[in-house]
Amino acid sequence: MTAQLIQQIEESFGDVSSFSPAKMQALIQETLKYFQVLQEKIASGDDIARQQALEDSLKLKAALEEQASKLCALIGIDPTQLAEMVKNPNNFSKGEWDSLSTVKEELANFKKELHLDEKKPVRMTKKRPAKQWVMG
Repeated sequence: MTAQLIQQIEESFGDVSSFSPAKMQALIQETLKYFQVLQEKIASGDDIARQQALEDSLKLKAALEEQASKLCALIGIDPTQLAEMVKNPNNFSKGEWDSLSTVKEELANFKKELHLDEKKPVRMTKKRPAKQWVMG
């Protein structure tokens, strides 16, 4: 499934001239569905499924970063400028901004989900031997 989504992402960004808000909306919806599937796998007790979901999420992240870099090069801006542009709701229609906000929330939830199993470091302390009182 990861390969299919990555292919869809590459195809969507491959022909920027035919890229439309409707196509972007469809791509966002597919990506969100897939992130939900990954979240379920990561939350499961199956270590193999969890590991595969983590690997898939890293592949998807790499594909998205690659397409973002290509897009930046095509329009002549750097990634930080793109990030600033995406933060401004005036650059989008209401529907596009709502979709973008939903994606941001889902990605934040996904990121939180990834850190669920991390444990806080255990602080080790020396055990002191019991005091022995000398009776005299």
